[in-house]
Amino acid sequence: MRNVLCTNDRRIDELTPEDVGCITGSNPSIYIETVYKDGGYGTKEGYVEEFYLIIGKVVNPSKVALEGRVKKGDTLIRVPRRLIDPHRI
Repeated sequence: MRNVLCTNDRRIDELTPEDVGCITGSNPSIYIETVYKDGGYGTKEGYVEEFYLIIGKVVNPSKVALEGRVKKGDTLIRVPRRLIDPHRI
């Protein structure tokens, strides 16, 4: 895990497995964002929640039979399975 950003209210670490690289011709990446209450970075009391941030190819939901599942404001993306589940081959 490589730290990318630290501020008073969040920390972002890269989780992308080294062997994923550019398998799809793009640069799929995965990050974990840890959010803290303002000024609470690094403290158990300041912890709020964690989120995954994923970079991948945008997919039209109708191309993969998921139309109606992706709501306004959301985006369907495609990444190699190894990006999220690197231990499964």
